[in-house]
Amino acid sequence: GSGVTSWVNPSSSTLWSRSVTTLKPTNPGDTLTITNSSDAAVSTFNPDGSASFASGNITLGASGQITLSDSAANLGIQLGAGPDFTLKRGQNGGAGAEISVGGDMNHLVFEMGSSNVAAMDSVGFKVGGTLPGTPNITLNANGSASFAGNVSSGNVVSGQALLGNQASAVGQIFIGQNNGVTKSYIQADGSASFAGNVKTGNGLVT
Repeated sequence: GSGVTSWVNPSSSTLWSRSVTTLKPTNPGDTLTITNSSDAAVSTFNPDGSASFASGNITLGASGQITLSDSAANLGIQLGAGPDFTLKRGQNGGAGAEISVGGDMNHLVFEMGSSNVAAMDSVGFKVGGTLPGTPNITLNANGSASFAGNVSSGNVVSGQALLGNQASAVGQIFIGQNNGVTKSYIQADGSASFAGNVKTGNGLVT
């Protein structure tokens, strides 16, 4: 009954069998359930090796995943099953932030709500777009970067708003393209090339 503690002698009980230091249920299919003072199950040990604790706050699932969570607050840590690692902090209703390792073990994914906002792999850091395959912004580990849209440097009071440095004088600092075709460039030695007319403050230079 409620609040009653029962002790069973493992050497004589028909519910348990003992071999040296091993204690196990006589019926291999039995599940061990631990209840609280209200007879509510708080821990369950299943014959397949899985177990649950505190109504699911800690769960070792049949597929090998480990979940530490508070389902009401939508937060926790999950290892295995789907993303191989998930760290989640959310709110009631499912909104929140999440970091997960992809199933292919090749990237980290950062999620806000139900949308992937950034990803990281051995190449670099990726933001926006369709992740991790086609991002809008890519910051590569080798120092290069690519942007799908305009890049603004802001209102710089001192220093350089945009600085390009080449070790070779023939290296190109800036390249302008139209649909992938180069139309203009500025080289490190100060020379430049333009496919069309060049307009200056004093007039047009052809």
